[in-house]
Amino acid sequence: MKNSKKMSMVCLDIAYALLRRAQALMMIILLMITACLILEMIDAQAAGLIPGGFCGFDELKERNPDVVAWIRMDGTGIDHPVVRGRDNFEYLSRDIDGNYFQGGCIFLDCKNSADLSDRYLIIHGHHMSGGAMFSDVASYTEKDFFENNTNGELITPDGVYDLTVAAAGVVDAYEGSLYYTGPDAEPPFDSMEECILRRETEFLSSDKLVLLSTCAGDMTNNRAVVFCRARYIGRCYENEKK
Repeated sequence: MKNSKKMSMVCLDIAYALLRRAQALMMIILLMITACLILEMIDAQAAGLIPGGFCGFDELKERNPDVVAWIRMDGTGIDHPVVRGRDNFEYLSRDIDGNYFQGGCIFLDCKNSADLSDRYLIIHGHHMSGGAMFSDVASYTEKDFFENNTNGELITPDGVYDLTVAAAGVVDAYEGSLYYTGPDAEPPFDSMEECILRRETEFLSSDKLVLLSTCAGDMTNNRAVVFCRARYIGRCYENEKK
């Protein structure tokens, strides 16, 4: 009887010891997962950012010949180079140096001309956590944000365009007329007018319409979009220094 009781106590001690080890192991695993998530968030926040910001196209194109522009939007974290790939998949998971990165790059639609000479331009980017990449595009679908953030800048090797936010909303990714672009594409002003959030914006014949597009964040085919008027304001100040 005593031996049986002693054996039971030993078994309980072993069980408690194993339980404590299991709890310690689970804690280590949770800490590792948390650390990975924090690192991922830090990486996401830094996605596409270049220290010092725009550094001139000579340096950018030496780094990657696919760089075609630089985009900034006031009041957001959008301050990135814009690349153009051979298709719309090349930079979905590659950084500006061509290395694998889940945040990808901000990229011009492959059907647009690389010199941005088309009147209707589509620029794509991932909707990431922490305000990274193009996640702030979705912020424009909120009334207060839309009303308080109206401008941006598109810098190209041929000149600088002032961006004025004309409309914002959520659309279907398969809306053909909206996502059809190229040298012969007419700007889809009708789609812009259908947005709930919009402001009176005059378009001259020399102005471009730029669509910023990202996932709406609801795990559907919806896209958060911002329509911007792009008006040429002068040569790139990088070129003025030469």
